[in-house]
Amino acid sequence: MSDFPTPPIHSGKDPFEHVKVSSATEKESKEERGYPNIEVSKRLFFYLYFLTTIKNLLNLFKKKSATPFKGSEIFHDLILIKTSLEQLAKQDFSQNPTYLNYFAFNWLKFLKDFEFLILDNAQVTDKIKKFIEEMHHFPQKEDYSLGYYLSEFAGYKWIPFPYMELLKNLHLEYQTKNESSQLKSWIDFLDALLKTND
Repeated sequence: MSDFPTPPIHSGKDPFEHVKVSSATEKESKEERGYPNIEVSKRLFFYLYFLTTIKNLLNLFKKKSATPFKGSEIFHDLILIKTSLEQLAKQDFSQNPTYLNYFAFNWLKFLKDFEFLILDNAQVTDKIKKFIEEMHHFPQKEDYSLGYYLSEFAGYKWIPFPYMELLKNLHLEYQTKNESSQLKSWIDFLDALLKTND
């Protein structure tokens, strides 16, 4: 006789096979989200990359002409980025994969559009470059910046904890300092830029 109990004999079927566990995102209502519930699929990212590559090839053969800022793709991209920042100011979305995905997608689309469009206003172009540089160097003295995480599909391919922590800290700083917070500074900057007359 053995001191160890014999394991029960199973029929091979999982007893929890028919149990459906609802995800947390299904329970959220649209009012609680505060942002559009847009799932950006892997296919859409590859489609964007493919279209950008085709656009680049066509642009090699076409003489580039200056585009007005108002109504351009860059203008619309900046509106979406500003909206994402405003939503982050109101609510902590640092743990929400859909928001992280949406924000990263908008940032990448903006960078691609800015890389291939020539704006007719040099001052606006310089201001946009300054904004991109600021995002790519925030926060100071850190190994990786917010711009780095956004540019590396953070929220889509991977969700690194430092990226989530950066967004959480931006939200908390806005809640405590409001007018002097980095988030408020970016929102005001984008607001002024979007109101620029060509």
